Amino acid sequence: MLSFCKSLIAAFFVLLATTDPSWSYRVTPLTMNMDLGKGHTTKRMTVTNPDAVDKAVVVAAYLTTVTEDGKREMAEVEAENVLIFPPQALVKPGASQTFIIQWLGDPDPAISETYTVAFRQIPVSDEPAGGAALRIMVNVLTTLSIQPHGADAPTIQRTVSATARPTAASDSIEMTVHNSGTHHAYVSDADITLAAGGWSERMDANDVLIEIGEGLVPPQSSRRFVLPIAPPAGAGSISASFAFADRGFRGRQ
Repeated sequence: MLSFCKSLIAAFFVLLATTDPSWSYRVTPLTMNMDLGKGHTTKRMTVTNPDAVDKAVVVAAYLTTVTEDGKREMAEVEAENVLIFPPQALVKPGASQTFIIQWLGDPDPAISETYTVAFRQIPVSDEPAGGAALRIMVNVLTTLSIQPHGADAPTIQRTVSATARPTAASDSIEMTVHNSGTHHAYVSDADITLAAGGWSERMDANDVLIEIGEGLVPPQSSRRFVLPIAPPAGAGSISASFAFADRGFRGRQ
């Protein structure tokens, strides 16, 4: 992974020097679905500063691929087809700042695209230097999915399949989801039924969301997930089927 991207992700855990809790800020929403078929070309994101000190934040978007184990791999160069305004802001204590995210690319791309909208905290110029304080600079990585026309539950239903098997510990099930289509899919938009022989188990979409999160599967790719369901004794392969539905908001905007 390119060094910039590595440092961006690692910054969640890197301490840069202060003992006060002035590192925290909130970003909402963390996941955005821009459905071009519904005329969505603009979204809004909000940074809220609940602390007693100013927060300076720089925002940029990067084209992103998602690996089978869920890691995001971000391009080094900022995306030119995603406009963010303002690109940076100083958020005062107790205040919020809204950022406009606008799609400038193809109005109907052949395949959906995934971007990381990265919020990077930078030092404020008038912060006191030195001392025993330990300051934490926090980066927040959010997901923007650009969805072409024709994104609906029946379309996604036809292009998503899965294979499943017991984990090595036999106390859960590893499921690999394959998306052969041109639209990204969210596994949490589906009820999942697992079956082997005469055994079956169903997880509704709300439980899926709780256990694995949104479960983004980009087009022409696969993702692995572990489901907290004990398989039947002696089970080998396990079938997995989905019932997708248009779930509405579900935390995404």
